[in-house]
Amino acid sequence: MTRASFWWKKGKHASLGLEEQRKIEMAAQEKRTVTMKVLNKSKELITYTSGATQMAYFNLVCAREDELLHIRVYQRHKFTMVRVGMTYKFSSLVKKGDTCWCVSGSSIAYAAPVEVGCYPAHKTLLPEEEPATGCKRSLQDAITSPQKSTIVGKIAKVSPLTFRRDGTLAVRSLALKDASGPAVKVTLFEKFATDTYNPEAVIEVSGVYQKTYNNRVQLTATSSTTCQFLANTSLPDVVIDDADIIKFNEDPDFKVNDETTSAQALTVDSILDVDVYKCCTNTGCRKKKLVDGRCPVCHNNASADTIRLKVEVLVDEDTRQFTIFEKEVCAIFGLIDLTAGDDVVTNLVCQLPVQVKGKISRGNLYDIVKE
Repeated sequence: MTRASFWWKKGKHASLGLEEQRKIEMAAQEKRTVTMKVLNKSKELITYTSGATQMAYFNLVCAREDELLHIRVYQRHKFTMVRVGMTYKFSSLVKKGDTCWCVSGSSIAYAAPVEVGCYPAHKTLLPEEEPATGCKRSLQDAITSPQKSTIVGKIAKVSPLTFRRDGTLAVRSLALKDASGPAVKVTLFEKFATDTYNPEAVIEVSGVYQKTYNNRVQLTATSSTTCQFLANTSLPDVVIDDADIIKFNEDPDFKVNDETTSAQALTVDSILDVDVYKCCTNTGCRKKKLVDGRCPVCHNNASADTIRLKVEVLVDEDTRQFTIFEKEVCAIFGLIDLTAGDDVVTNLVCQLPVQVKGKISRGNLYDIVKE
């Protein structure tokens, strides 16, 4: 083969690269073939835009004697064919967690009726029929459900408070137990993470969904999550035993940090960088910085006066570096006028050095008090 023909073939392959890559990825995904009865179906096609392409699908809840399955069907021409009460053979479905997708390489065929178990009404709800905070489920049902859930549990173990995303996101995990089985990990964010939790307390958490994080299955809070304490007598028959606590001993989120979580004296000596920027106001985007005037998460524009402040500081003779945001900046330097332009830097620098007390967790500085 000549060099010229080699590059011609390479160019031809490159022109089909995206499509070939998509096919390779699809082939590598786990497939399922099942014969099931349709218990529920979307009333109409659901559409959304992916890039420049408009996508359409409909949801199904299907069952056989020993299994209930949620299927998302991307074959819009099958919408009329598929009817509630009929049985179909779904071939080459692509597994997506606890759900399956019927894509272009999948097929749907009429099949002989199958025996179906008895399922409660809340288990046969379509995703679009679920309340925003999820249906009430036991912990064991919630940890296997593809939908959001509202759960009630007794606290078995409480993780230390930590921070992610450069210190902007407070995170705490709880091990909760109810009458349905062993304790389950539930991860909370922001204001719910900073609350005080004690073992044996009973709480209700809404809007959580199943997620695998660090190869561990857990329930995770969402932007619609609420959390409230209930009377400790709400789950009188639930007993926390050693096994419910020990199972989380090797989970990194429950381990006590090597760094101190008690307040310590610190000196802010210098400032590496100051960034005043516009951010998104949507709760779920968690104040994401705008890129070219748009949020990279929800793609919406934000108002011109929605701004925040990020400062990188050096502490204790420049031996440690922390990234802090407006809440921590105000705790150290006092109120700052974020519309002051270059004067923002001047107002910060003129106060150096500053003596404070604060806590450190996984490289983040918080609970700061100026001395």
